[in-house]
Amino acid sequence: MKRIILFFLMCVASFCNSDVYAQCNLTIEFNENCTGETTAEVQITLVGGTAPYNIGGTFSDSAYEEETFIITAEDNEEYLVDVTDAEGCTATLARSTFCSKCINNAGNVVEASSGGSDQQTVCSGTSISVVALNALVDANNPEDPSSTLIYVLHTNSSEEVGDILVVVTTNSLEGNIENGTISYEDAIAAGAIPGVTYYISSVVGPDSDGNGIPDVLGDECTVVASGLAVVFTEGFNVSINVDVDCETSTGTATITANVSGGGAGTTYNVTGIFNGLVSEGENFVIEDVAEGPWSLAATAVGGGTCVIPASIQDVIECDKDAVEWLSFEGEIMETGNSLTWTTASEIDNEYFTIERSTDGVYFETIGVENGAGNSFVLRTYQYIDRTAPSGESYYRVTQHDFDGKSTATKVISLIRGERNFDLNGLMPIPAINYVELSFTAMNTQNIELILYDLTGREILKSSLDAVEGENNFVLDIAALASGMYLMSLNDGSKTVTTKLIKD
Repeated sequence: MKRIILFFLMCVASFCNSDVYAQCNLTIEFNENCTGETTAEVQITLVGGTAPYNIGGTFSDSAYEEETFIITAEDNEEYLVDVTDAEGCTATLARSTFCSKCINNAGNVVEASSGGSDQQTVCSGTSISVVALNALVDANNPEDPSSTLIYVLHTNSSEEVGDILVVVTTNSLEGNIENGTISYEDAIAAGAIPGVTYYISSVVGPDSDGNGIPDVLGDECTVVASGLAVVFTEGFNVSINVDVDCETSTGTATITANVSGGGAGTTYNVTGIFNGLVSEGENFVIEDVAEGPWSLAATAVGGGTCVIPASIQDVIECDKDAVEWLSFEGEIMETGNSLTWTTASEIDNEYFTIERSTDGVYFETIGVENGAGNSFVLRTYQYIDRTAPSGESYYRVTQHDFDGKSTATKVISLIRGERNFDLNGLMPIPAINYVELSFTAMNTQNIELILYDLTGREILKSSLDAVEGENNFVLDIAALASGMYLMSLNDGSKTVTTKLIKD
């Protein structure tokens, strides 16, 4: 490379006059040639002036007679040549050589927070941040003043870039190397396949157009770091689903549970009050769980770091019934409907209420029997409903503790006499928007309902799909005017009527 700079003489005052000044035309020419990566030979040529020359600076030889000489200069170090000729005219040359054209270094890419260089896993919804350790961006190189550093996600593990999926630009400068971040979502959007290994490399090279990306990957001044291996994995959350069934007769619970989250074929390791391997959605049962705290935990077998395990903790509060019921039965007798119940034990049991219903929904208390308080032997109780109506009646017995708690038997039904088509009830009275109609049908059939006003005018007519036995229908009467109406039900052989009051 050749640089020529003309340094015009400067005259010493005692020697320069108007006649001499015209003859002071001493200049220095130079030619730099790199002899290695960090050294150069500089040929100095003196033009004009009068020998001998007194030369100082990097090269020094007083009374030098030759007009050409060579000096050796180190890379990036300034060299100085001062020349004074025999007439006192002077010229000076001061500059630096630059032989190391490319000093870019892509460094060593690692995970930024941990410094890890082994294969990294990026889960769905997360990102990976990397940094190029020991990278050098040659920003001060006069031959290449516009280098830049980027990170690329690509398909090659060596110091050559494969197929590029994602490019992350930085504002890295010499001595200040910035991180690069790639998210799971960006990688997948760019075509990355979950479970496949990709690589993140730093790339440093000239950026003459200033777009933040090296101009040419194959340029001799563009360098690529070996890739950091990375795998993108979607992952999933493990879920534990439980159903707790409290058995009040024993004071224990049965827990039915299953694990989900990974899809068909996933196996989970479950620990806690149950220990074992289960498949996706497979129910497992834990019986006789006593009162107190319990826990379950589940992890997917071979799920990896992107699978979030699950755990659940709770407390069983399953109070044992004050009365342990053994039986509750009924019998139709001449004197009424006889009800009999037996207890195996009683704890703080104050009394029993005997309850009856005509529809199995609304119950009324028809009798009271004292409890045994505390008993651990079989006890049998009997109550006769001497006012039992004909037709079907529903019964239950409820026990009451001293502290106000209660439990009830199952509901049984007894049918007294012949079952007839009859109207059992209409409520509420008076009604506002809705009224509930209860009647007994002899068969599964259509029942005709007609509503009349007090003048006998038909207001509403409908067909009700009834079943054999007890029937309940809710009628919308919001559109009716306030007043009294007559309701008629007909099963084809018999008609029953009642009054309806609309408020």
